Amino acid sequence: MIRLALLLLCSTATLRAQSPSHQPLPDHLPAQYGIIGLRADQRSDSLFVARVYPGGPAATAGLMRGDQLIAADSFRLTSTDELSRYIQSIQPGNRTQLVIRRGGQLDSVSVAVTDIGQLYSAMGTEGHRPNPSAKRHNRWRQHSDPTERTLTELVQVHELSTAFAALQDALHLETLRYGADARLDDIHFALNNPLKTGAITADLSSELTEIHSVADALRWSARHLDIALSNPVEPRRKPTISLDETYRELTAAAAEVDRAFTRLSADERDLLRTIVPSMLQHFAVNGRLDEGTDTEFERYNHALQLAKRVDIGSLLAAAFRLNDLASDWATPPQHISLPTGTGRPSGVLGDLLYAHSTPLGWILVGSNGPNYYARSDILFLMELGGNDVYVDTGPPALVPPVSLYLDYGGNDHYLQHTGTGIGSVTLRIDSSGDDIYKARHMGQGSAFCGVGILVDLEGNDFYQGGPAVQGSAFFGSGLLIDREGNDFYSISHIGQGFGGMRGMGLLADTKGDDFYLADFQAHSAYGLEGQFAGWAQGVGCGFRGQGSGGIGVLYDRSGNDRYQAGEFSQGLGYFFGLGMLFDESGDDLYRGRRYAQGSAAHQAIGLLFDAAGDDTYRASTAAGQGASWDAAIGYLRDVKGNDIYRGATLAQGAAAMNGWALLIDEGGRDIYSAQSGQGLGGSAIYWGGRNAQNMGGLIDLGDQPDTYTRPMRRDGHTLRDPGFGIFLDR
Repeated sequence: MIRLALLLLCSTATLRAQSPSHQPLPDHLPAQYGIIGLRADQRSDSLFVARVYPGGPAATAGLMRGDQLIAADSFRLTSTDELSRYIQSIQPGNRTQLVIRRGGQLDSVSVAVTDIGQLYSAMGTEGHRPNPSAKRHNRWRQHSDPTERTLTELVQVHELSTAFAALQDALHLETLRYGADARLDDIHFALNNPLKTGAITADLSSELTEIHSVADALRWSARHLDIALSNPVEPRRKPTISLDETYRELTAAAAEVDRAFTRLSADERDLLRTIVPSMLQHFAVNGRLDEGTDTEFERYNHALQLAKRVDIGSLLAAAFRLNDLASDWATPPQHISLPTGTGRPSGVLGDLLYAHSTPLGWILVGSNGPNYYARSDILFLMELGGNDVYVDTGPPALVPPVSLYLDYGGNDHYLQHTGTGIGSVTLRIDSSGDDIYKARHMGQGSAFCGVGILVDLEGNDFYQGGPAVQGSAFFGSGLLIDREGNDFYSISHIGQGFGGMRGMGLLADTKGDDFYLADFQAHSAYGLEGQFAGWAQGVGCGFRGQGSGGIGVLYDRSGNDRYQAGEFSQGLGYFFGLGMLFDESGDDLYRGRRYAQGSAAHQAIGLLFDAAGDDTYRASTAAGQGASWDAAIGYLRDVKGNDIYRGATLAQGAAAMNGWALLIDEGGRDIYSAQSGQGLGGSAIYWGGRNAQNMGGLIDLGDQPDTYTRPMRRDGHTLRDPGFGIFLDR
């Protein structure tokens, strides 16, 4: 929910109104899921068109931004809620008559009413579709975790079985109303089985603890992107390998990338690669693609249709080949036989042991002294040591189809799109040193129709970037893996484990006291002064209206960590996306704003799981700490420790608009403070035709005394709130 979006649809007939006497809107109306393709803003008791959905019937009818909406049929309209409720009450396929004022003149426009599937038709054109009976979900189906058992008992105790079944049906309905292109199986399963949220969280976190290598991460990505790998071979262990053999392997990997684009012409492939940076920048600024001009929207929508044709499995196969090759060169060679090179490339300073130009790009071997690399066409680079500098010379799309960099030591500066795959596959491994990584956008393990991997094995490192960095992906996989050190991660927004459309974004940090920051640059989506957007730290997010989101994960294995992010962050799901933040151990501090810390909005799943430590959670504004809005699932689970939860409104196991939300704390002496929430079922005025309430729950299973600020919440007590909400402290 960035603003109340009213999707309205109109035809072209425009007649002069006869100043009819308009009636107040009735309190009770049926809900038929009618929409008409525009968004309205409310000023006092007047409504104005704020945005007409491109390509929808409202645009065809000629409705324009700034038109004042006076009435619909015989009913006066004074609020966005009235407009939404009335249009919803009309059966799709029928028409309504809108009375508008433009330039001081009253006009009447005949409006055809449609449904959301037709308006968002781009979501159902072609591409991957979810498998509702995927075999790998059998263990989720069969696993009954403590969350499910406890919640089932509470539903029975409070006689909520009928209400809960209605909510499950409502969530299922949402998976049917939209086109399912690019929707991942995990997301489809979770929305259809909200009681399994605890089992899903436990299983995903268990799988993350088993990731010990790049190959493990790639297999995990493939599994959750619904890709069956044809030949997931183990990395080779050759005693020696030559540069000639290296080039042959790189050529084979490049062929895999070419196979990924066989359904696109050469011009379409070039168009896709070149349009991606501007499209993601547009998304970063506006939060959706249907803002801006119709021409921009048409170009971006076309690019997404092209992206659906890309074979992500072939891209991952190329990534496996690069990882095999990196394993061959896992340690710096003591003695390397160098063939004769072909000259020294421009833009490279320092001592080179070898330089050779190939049809795919340069192959370079740098000395163990300081070197400077300012080229984007390096195919393979082996840097033996020294404090090196890498800089960009062009956009990240203009790189070889595959590339592999190995830096064996030194305190290095990467002032470039390090580990970025836009229509390509790249792998960067830095073995040791206190390194600095900076990228304006798209870098540090990011991808669009590609695979981008950055691995840092040792050192206290500094990562800084703009949008779409640090483990972010659309139509592919973006991986940032840091093995050791006290690291600092800073971005403007969109990253640190961000999964966009058909993407798997993973930021995995194994050891160290780390600081994750995404709360200082991007303006608040709500226009709040002094507040910022985050879209970071475990976020799954779709292009609203164009495609379902992917899976974004931030996994921190150990250390006392600090997470600070703006709106939409820290285990956040948005528009058919799944976001997860999993912290395995340590005394951690989480600071977020609206929609943070295991929260979700608009048919999505947000998960935050902290396994151990004395933790502090702070979420300001609204909808945090296990909260959901609009047919979404929010879940926060903390297993051990004396924890402090400080929230604002709709917080700490609170749901609204047919949401499912739960905060479960399994032990410790805890403090809960919130203005509203703590097991709350709020309003359900959206899409009244769902005929369902909410499920908000706060469950504390520990035997230590806890403190609550909301009335009727206390140790050893259970209650049911209207709406419905459930509270239990054992």
